[in-house]
Amino acid sequence: MQKHILNTDRRTFLISFLHRSTDNTFIFQEPNELKFILETYDNTGIESIKEFNKSKNTFQRISKKDILKICSWETETAEYLKTHYFFN
Repeated sequence: MQKHILNTDRRTFLISFLHRSTDNTFIFQEPNELKFILETYDNTGIESIKEFNKSKNTFQRISKKDILKICSWETETAEYLKTHYFFN
């Protein structure tokens, strides 16, 4: 059996898209990676963005407001996310 190891020292997010042209899910740990993923797959539609909960060892939905708070130090990303359809 193969074990999957996830570095949980940093915040870990899972983004899922509505349309399944790709594997439809991406795991990332940097808020500026969110901007890159959204720019690359802008027209596919976002199903959900989840954050890894270390205590429960599962991904749980995170609100749009919380994501914008997390990205607030990254000015360029925060400004982009404010105009993105998922965050309006």
